[in-house]
Amino acid sequence: MRRIITTYTRWKLHLRPAHLPIIRNLDLPKLPSMVTVDLVFSDFLRYIKDQVQAYIIATYGDGKDIWETLSPSMYVVLTTPNGWEGSQQNRMRKAAIAAGLVDADGGRRVRFVTEAEACLILLVQQKSYLLQCVAGRRTICRR
Repeated sequence: MRRIITTYTRWKLHLRPAHLPIIRNLDLPKLPSMVTVDLVFSDFLRYIKDQVQAYIIATYGDGKDIWETLSPSMYVVLTTPNGWEGSQQNRMRKAAIAAGLVDADGGRRVRFVTEAEACLILLVQQKSYLLQCVAGRRTICRR
């Protein structure tokens, strides 16, 4: 079966909390009427899951067994922009469940970290020098 792929840009911004100010001069394309941001996000996560699964199976001799053994109990960590709250996280968790990353009972294994925290954690783990700047709602990390 051939899958039709449609590209949407900046779709994650459709999840942003209403209380956050609109980014000045942002041209946020509307999604088609039959497409929700939740559907786009779950399709995106399903694609990521499929790619990780294919990589593990192709890379390791017993990759299929590894995936089948570990994936049912894996934790999924998703990043959110600073200022996002429980409502956005709940929608992202539901998208992860819809994508098959975790089952409905595994929703507790979907965790969240802000993009700034993720950057900091990565650089600390790499024992790198760090310059972190949150400027205009974008997090910039340099080593």
